[in-house]
Amino acid sequence: MTLIFDQPSKNEKDMLLPMFYNKAIQDNIASEKEGRPIFREVPYIQIHIPGDKNTIIDRKVRPEDKARWPNQWQAFESNAQQPVSGTPLEQWTALSVAQVAELKAMHIPTVEVLAELSEAGLQRIGMGARELQARAKAYIEAAKGNGSVEKIAAENARLQDRIQDLADQNGRLEEIVKRLQQDMTQTKPVKKNNQKK
Repeated sequence: MTLIFDQPSKNEKDMLLPMFYNKAIQDNIASEKEGRPIFREVPYIQIHIPGDKNTIIDRKVRPEDKARWPNQWQAFESNAQQPVSGTPLEQWTALSVAQVAELKAMHIPTVEVLAELSEAGLQRIGMGARELQARAKAYIEAAKGNGSVEKIAAENARLQDRIQDLADQNGRLEEIVKRLQQDMTQTKPVKKNNQKK
């Protein structure tokens, strides 16, 4: 069974999480004809609601599913595994391992999904959910400002490389000056006759 899991790509506020997969469905006509069970693969979709571990829509794929989640459908058709969009909960150091497991069981795979979780989803998580959501929102806001930090870090690295190049160049020039000074002390200067007329 191939499972493809990702967030909706068209509408950022559409927080439903689709999983396309192939389900083996018994073909009754072919089974009767062959005298044994014959199955065929049929594309199905599971739709999870973040924060709700009990509600899962599981049905045949419809044309509107393909249109609503085109990136996931394309990955499913090409048997590619598409990563979850956003920051995986495991990468967010504000959560314990147990909290990550609990949130994933509630179909909350990323910090972004947690930040946009509905009121009903927050209630299902229970105590501390609003604080977690506030921390997730703060993390996302802080991450938006990291673009300038990353630019500064890149500029710093470029300047460090330039400083090293200049230091190397300076070292070579010092060697040249040293050799020239040695050459000057080893050769005797030619005396000029100072004659007055």
